[in-house]
Amino acid sequence: MIRWGGRLVWLAWVGVLLIVALWLLRPCYAVTPRTAYSLIGLSVLVLVITARATLRTLIVPSPIVSGLSGFLASGAVITGTGGLYLHLFGTATAAPPSFITDVTAPSQFDSVLAYARGLSYDSTTHNAPDSTLIVDTVGGGLHITKAWISPAVGANFMSYCDLSSTGPGRGRVVARIRVDTTYGSRGYPELHLPAGVSYVWIDSLELRDTTGTFRAFVIPATRGGSVIRLPDKDSHYYSSRRAFSNFAMARWVLYKHSNCTNVPCGGGKGCCQSCP
Repeated sequence: MIRWGGRLVWLAWVGVLLIVALWLLRPCYAVTPRTAYSLIGLSVLVLVITARATLRTLIVPSPIVSGLSGFLASGAVITGTGGLYLHLFGTATAAPPSFITDVTAPSQFDSVLAYARGLSYDSTTHNAPDSTLIVDTVGGGLHITKAWISPAVGANFMSYCDLSSTGPGRGRVVARIRVDTTYGSRGYPELHLPAGVSYVWIDSLELRDTTGTFRAFVIPATRGGSVIRLPDKDSHYYSSRRAFSNFAMARWVLYKHSNCTNVPCGGGKGCCQSCP
């Protein structure tokens, strides 16, 4: 007959294997404060149960062991509760409808545009959006205008798997851009940005340690239009320092005297940057 202590050991070790599996699969979900705290809390709790159950089968329980296990279990509950609290205040950007299978297909452009328009973009939170003066000399002369970029709400909670391929449910709109139309419809030719409002779509993200590549498209906010692909050689992924924030940030970055788009991607662990 198997004692309850023996059963508890087996149950706890199943939990340990589950934790290991979650850690191995962590590139496929957004590792953010909410998931990290929840995972750490669950890990500690299961390990404490495992240790206590194992000790019960080997030695006579002592007040010290029981007290230490209770202390660690309480800490695990507090940590997991903190992760749950953060979870309530942050969810990833919504996936595109399943009938959007190819962002480049002309027949799907209006659906892609409707999806982009239906998302929320953070243009008010301090340090989330950004604006810049953009300068170009394409076609001769010196052209100066202003552009704004705002991240999609929840872009910092996207997982790597959300962006790692193409097809139904893959790829995301990560930002909205507005280029000043005061000086006509010139836009910003170096980054293929039209005048007025457009959106940035990211997919096919491939990570290589701290760098990587991806496909980036500009979606003009004009029905019946077509997406504009940014050159692969000008787009790259890089890891960024993690910050304890629960909102996405988008940036214009000066690079070789040109402006780059810099938007969150890859589960809050890095940024996708496109430069002319």
